[in-house]
Amino acid sequence: MKRTMKKFQYILLLLLLTSCVADRHEPCPGKMVEVRGSIIASEYPVRIATFNKENAVESLELWVFDEDGCFLERAAANISGQNFTATITASDKKRTIHFIANYNLLNPQTWVGHSQKEMVPSFSVQDDQETIRMWAKKTYDTGIATATDLGQIKLLRNMAKFALYVAEPSQSKLYDVSFSLYNSLNKGTLAPFNPSTGEFVNDYVTEPAGTTFAAPQPFKPAGDNNFFYGFERENSIQTEITCLIVKAKYETPSAAYSYYKIDLVNADKDRYDVIRNHFYKVSILQAKTAGYPSIEGALQGAAANNIALSPEVQVFPSFSDGTGLLTVNSTYMAFVKKEATGYIIASYTPQGSTTAENNKIVVGNVTHINGQAVMGVPVNDGNGKITLTLNQNPPSTGAYITDIVLGITGNPDLKRKVRIVVRNPYSYDLFQANGQAASNNVVNVTLPTGQAKALTIKAKLPEVFNEALLPITFKVFTENFYPANPGMTIGIEGGKTLYKYVLTTMPQNREFQLPFKSNKVESSEDIIVKMNYFYDQRIQVTN
Repeated sequence: MKRTMKKFQYILLLLLLTSCVADRHEPCPGKMVEVRGSIIASEYPVRIATFNKENAVESLELWVFDEDGCFLERAAANISGQNFTATITASDKKRTIHFIANYNLLNPQTWVGHSQKEMVPSFSVQDDQETIRMWAKKTYDTGIATATDLGQIKLLRNMAKFALYVAEPSQSKLYDVSFSLYNSLNKGTLAPFNPSTGEFVNDYVTEPAGTTFAAPQPFKPAGDNNFFYGFERENSIQTEITCLIVKAKYETPSAAYSYYKIDLVNADKDRYDVIRNHFYKVSILQAKTAGYPSIEGALQGAAANNIALSPEVQVFPSFSDGTGLLTVNSTYMAFVKKEATGYIIASYTPQGSTTAENNKIVVGNVTHINGQAVMGVPVNDGNGKITLTLNQNPPSTGAYITDIVLGITGNPDLKRKVRIVVRNPYSYDLFQANGQAASNNVVNVTLPTGQAKALTIKAKLPEVFNEALLPITFKVFTENFYPANPGMTIGIEGGKTLYKYVLTTMPQNREFQLPFKSNKVESSEDIIVKMNYFYDQRIQVTN
């Protein structure tokens, strides 16, 4: 949801910014002057860059914007070593220059007058396997004068770097180790940009629209001088995560190859976003078992270094690492009624024991993914009950999301992550009665008089409705209709007759139907369909 909102805000921003084009069709006239400067590529955090692709600057362009941030001109620089010169229009007014390496702006005249906040973020590129696009922005408040020294320009690469290091086989139990990058995006933007603030921010993850996964590259041996590069991505919120796939022989050099999925997580099992110009250095000290027999199996399975918190096992409330069993009442909780308090109920039982040791359960990291679903610090009563103070002001659209990790004292590998969602009730993607769609949660249906007249309710659950919330119960309150098929149970609630339908698994295409028939000649009434997570639906039947 967070990612979708960024793109939506970006689209709105573009619409607002195009207005500056109307009165600016060409650069302001002025004297052309030569400027000079020097360039360096930013060092990747963790390790100094040494690989040719990541340092190569084959071309450099200066995109010049005026005091209002509107595009004036492009200048191609002459590069000599780390120094460059370029010819641009002199001015005593403020100028902002975007320095773009290894990219050529086609038809720059068509961009004259466009805002930098519209223009620069609109460009996305794919990996050409030869160079990495780089970017920097610098503002000159007093303008550009004759022979201006633009200073040292520190270029930011638009790709992240990945490496794998493995301990000696005597420790790691792995032989002939190689790796590749999987589920990496096929393109990235030239520059990082936060559409919410309208600012260019270095570590703000900026994904272009319309991305797919890039084709994986051939495996490379682990160790120095073997790297992969990928575009940035909000990896921390994904289910199909960007990861390394490791190919190795386990325990002996004669063993068959097997494959491991490696999650990009820290020691606390928090998943990193993939951020441009960052170096992700993965180290394997020891493997505990052989991996999957195929790449596909590894991709679909849990990550070898993060089994307990992998998306593939998140739907299961219980997890065992062989030393004990940690269970939570649910790994995904949605609160849609402005509740003040929520509870996580957890239990821990050591392997081979029938006695719970809930005093060993601890609350680990609390991560706010989007807004704050949980306010303050979760309260652990020391016996498996964790009390949450919930945000009672959900957003008008979307949801506030907080992830809470539970662990066991003395066992860093046994964890469960519980996602807390605070939002308004869900809306059905589709809700119909006899083919008539609901409008504002109301359906109007006309039936002929008589008994056994058909009324079919059809509903489709939205994609944002998480399968971990199942089972759910639908209640159909009606006095004049009865279920046409078995599978529903009758009950009384508040003095009214209702029929319950329990959905235990996600239906195909997220759709289901509930057929009813009238049991009275005159069947006019208001039927109410309730499900705790959704807005109530009213079916107004008239004869």
